[in-house]
Formats: sequence, structure tokens, C-alpha cells
Amino acid sequence: MEKQELSPHIDVSIIVPVFNCAQYLVELLESLCTQAHCSLEIIAVNDGSTDESLSILEHYSRLDQRIMVVTQENRGLSGARNTGIQLARGDWIAFADGDDWLAPNALHTWCKEGLAKELDVVIGNGFRFDASPTLELANSICSWKPAEAVVSGEDWTIQSVAQRQWKHYVWLQLIRRSLVIENNLRFQVGMFHEDILWTARLASCAKRVGFCDVPFYGYRISPTSITNTASLEIILRRVRSYIAIVDGLSNPMSWSQSSPRFQKVLLRQANIEAGHLTALLRKDILPLSHRPQIAEFSVIRKLVAPVFKGATTASEFWRAVRFWRTVSRISNR
Repeated sequence: MEKQELSPHIDVSIIVPVFNCAQYLVELLESLCTQAHCSLEIIAVNDGSTDESLSILEHYSRLDQRIMVVTQENRGLSGARNTGIQLARGDWIAFADGDDWLAPNALHTWCKEGLAKELDVVIGNGFRFDASPTLELANSICSWKPAEAVVSGEDWTIQSVAQRQWKHYVWLQLIRRSLVIENNLRFQVGMFHEDILWTARLASCAKRVGFCDVPFYGYRISPTSITNTASLEIILRRVRSYIAIVDGLSNPMSWSQSSPRFQKVLLRQANIEAGHLTALLRKDILPLSHRPQIAEFSVIRKLVAPVFKGATTASEFWRAVRFWRTVSRISNR
């Protein structure tokens, strides 16, 4: 790879949280460093890695001045992304995870779309892969988009939730940095599935959102992801995270400046996320000794009413019923 220098003007700041992903990190960095036709800075936040991730980052930063390596104690994805946001200097902000991959010219295409349509946010498309990201480009994550070329963030959420196609993945978002700064957008530290509340807040302040259908972003399916782990600690953190998510989506005080239609669709999404919470609470993977501990969260019982309120179909109503029954059983143990 030829040595690259940082341009005086930066189109995109791409933020990469890195935690123990040395096995895949070179593939990601190569895909970022070969992005063409737009000026980049790559902010790699080494989030307390204990493998060879840091040495790989330092090696690439010597080859490419566009790579800024920041090391911090482990604070999780949210903390690493927040660090990157504070350091970003580009016109746009994008995100990539350390074990994923970005197709050639992806950032240029997204930037071109954003500039041509004067967008606040470009929603991209992606695909999932196991081994080689170049072999499975047809498996698009997003199979639907609004008929309009440009919509508000609220309308994007309203329409996509109605289609069960609300893709809240932060790595599919190219965002004007000025929007992030003006609205003080940050990720909630300590949470799993932190993209959900971030994306809802982003939608509430974005006036112009556009879409790019081409599946540029490769998301690696990992058997060690948090959704596949049997670790009791991770499961309990996921439970707490979903409690915070359902509460955050359904709390009217959090969305007092938003339209009633947007608040209503967030309630519907809260109902959907409550289904994930129910699945975690109902499984036998949680020992009985921990279930009263979960029920001590006073907020969980307060979520039953908004979860019912968010039901708009028969299946969503029965999801609320299952949530209520599960919370009741746990509370009575």
C-alpha cells in the first residue's frame, strides 16, 4: 500500500471502534484505505484490546497518515464511538465496526448522494457474510425504501416501521457532522443495542434523509457476537439494555418536541423491542436466583402500559400480553 497523507479538507470522518478483532482488522483497514474520490480521516479507537489489534493499527497508521489511533480503557462500542465523534473533523461522519468491510467507492457514492440532494443523513445498504465479503453482495439487508427520494427523519421512521423495515444500524448511516454537533448526539454508554435509541434521536432532528440501494457495507456474522453468547453477565446486560430501550422509546418526555405521529410509531417500536426483552426473560438461561434481581427494576413494570399502547395489530397485542405475563411471573417469584 502506498503511503497516504491527510488532506487539508476532510470529506468523511469514519469512526472505527476496535476491541480484540485482530483476526479481521486488516481486511477492514484495507477496505477503508482504498476508498477513492473523497478525502478521509479514519479514527480508530482501540477500546482496551488485549490481542494484536493495537499493533496492527499502529502499523497501518505509519503507512497512512489518514489513520488516527486513539487508545482508551474499555468503554464499549458506545464509549468508543463517542470518543470518535469528539475527534471528528470531516463534513460527514460514518461508522464501521472492526470486523466488517466496506466496498470500493462506497463513501464517495454516499457523499455524492448527500451533496446532490442536500441531505442531513444518507441511509446506505449492506449485506451479511460469514467468510468472504466479496462473494455475497446480493444479500441486501434493506429490501425496501420510501417511494420519495428525500423524506424527513420522522417520515423515514414512520414509513419503515410500518413496513417492519426500520434498519437502525449505525454503520449504514452517513451523517452531516454539523447535525451531530448542533443536536449533541451521543451514544448511551454501557448499553447493548445502542444503535436503536441513537437512530431514533437522529431521526427526530434530521430534516432530509435519502437512501442508497447498493449494498456497500459488509457485516460479518460472528459466532461470538453478544446475541449468540450464553454468558450470564452479557444476558443480564442485554436485559437491562432492552429495558432502557423500551423505556426510552416510550417516554413521552423524551420526544416532546416531536410530532404525535412520530411518538406513536416509537411506541410501536417499543412494542417490538419488548418482544426481544420477553424472549430473554422467558428463557431458562437465567437462573431463578437472578430473576428477582431483574424484577427489582421498578421501571420494568411501568413499561407494560406503553407496550400495550404501542400495539397496532393482533400480533403486536399478543406480544404485549406475553410481555405482561412474563413480567408478572418474574415479579411474583
